[in-house]
Amino acid sequence: MGPELPPSRVGTAVALSEAMKLPVQITFRDMDPSPAIESAVRERVEELERVFDRVTSCRVMIESPHHHQRKGRLFHVRIDLTVPGDELVIGRNPGEHLG
Repeated sequence: MGPELPPSRVGTAVALSEAMKLPVQITFRDMDPSPAIESAVRERVEELERVFDRVTSCRVMIESPHHHQRKGRLFHVRIDLTVPGDELVIGRNPGEHLG
């Protein structure tokens, strides 16, 4: 185990960690909100925040397709990340990944 930080530095680290909390907006379309899916999204956003702390906002839209699926429940997902000076948009459609 490494050396312990002096108490004053420990308090600073906690304050910085709390200040870096990323605002997340999760929207469900054509489906009921799912606490399990929302929890999974928030866990992934926390991982992202640990790796890249310059993201200033995150919006996630999860949509259930209108047609019936043969292989379980698949979703359309769109993620909008705002970073200093730019916005990144990532999307996933279930049809792109079926073989």
